[in-house]
Amino acid sequence: MSNNTKLNILHLASYFSGVSKVYENLIGEMDKLGHTQYVYVPHRRLKKEKIVNFFNPQSEIFLRPIYNRFSSFAYFYKIKTAYSDLIKQDSICKISIVHAHTWFSDGGIAYRLFKEKGVPYVITIRSTDISVFAKYCLHTHSYARDILLNAKNIIFLSKAYKDKVFNLGFIKKYVPLIADRSVIIPNGIDGFWIRNLGCKTKKLGERIRLIYIGSFIRRKNLFRLIEACDNLVKSGRNIELNLIGGGPGRNKSLEAVIKKKEFVNFIGKVADKKELAQMIRKNDIFVMPSYGETFGLVYIEALSQGIPLLYSKNDGIDGLYPFAPIGEAADPFSVADITIKLTNLIDNYELYSFEPKTIAENHHWGTIVNRLVATYID
Repeated sequence: MSNNTKLNILHLASYFSGVSKVYENLIGEMDKLGHTQYVYVPHRRLKKEKIVNFFNPQSEIFLRPIYNRFSSFAYFYKIKTAYSDLIKQDSICKISIVHAHTWFSDGGIAYRLFKEKGVPYVITIRSTDISVFAKYCLHTHSYARDILLNAKNIIFLSKAYKDKVFNLGFIKKYVPLIADRSVIIPNGIDGFWIRNLGCKTKKLGERIRLIYIGSFIRRKNLFRLIEACDNLVKSGRNIELNLIGGGPGRNKSLEAVIKKKEFVNFIGKVADKKELAQMIRKNDIFVMPSYGETFGLVYIEALSQGIPLLYSKNDGIDGLYPFAPIGEAADPFSVADITIKLTNLIDNYELYSFEPKTIAENHHWGTIVNRLVATYID
């Protein structure tokens, strides 16, 4: 099968309606290649109804409200329900490849379709697959193992994800059987960041400006980050920590900590991308030592603006750019290590030299989609 072959692709995307635009960007870019796409979204209640305006008139989105409360707790019931509904769709007979966008929720449906209809599938493994399903849903492990063993190809968003899966107890001995079919393909970023690149700052000013962008949920680790910054201030460093974002609901404990620390500036949400890019460029280091990270597109957005990162060890983008000194990976559960890695970034700032254009273009959705299609036809 050549790269010019037009495919009939079924996307199994249980989390399509979430806040991330990853699915919309991916599917929209693939539409430009002329492939016919069927996007199947089983759900209980849509968080946000998203519509993709396909250029290909044969492509369709199926938003299927088939789940109930029981579905969240009964994995095999959930898979059976979705599969039974899926095969009722007329388009199923046209499918040449399935892309399951999660290992457990979507991969389970794809594996059932493969067993019953012989349709090949590839799967993308995401953070929730590892941190929730693999960790807590022990009764699904043998089925999850078979999903990997029968997949045409297995896609990891980063080396950190791949290492975590390969070290799972119920997967470890099967690694020789899946290693050759495993490929790392990261997420893409919005075209705005590629069209509006920043330049790498060579020197720090007298005041060292750190920037965080994201929600204020627990796994973003802001308490430890602020404590680490406080350690630097007490040691005589002139630090400014700018917090952008937030989210629904108030974190009163975090608000109290922020008010006590003069070096912390709470800016709030910044919706305009141009304004956000300018703010990133005015800062020296992007800091987000979160844990259980979904991938962290904001890391790549910060790199596109020319500033190095403090990110999490063995998570998110760790290992994605071993050839480029993009920043420091810290143990997110150790304030001491976060402090040390921040110190390294400050003391050796000029050594973190990378090319924003190269990294941004590696996350261009056109590049990403061509690599994905290669896994479909391989």
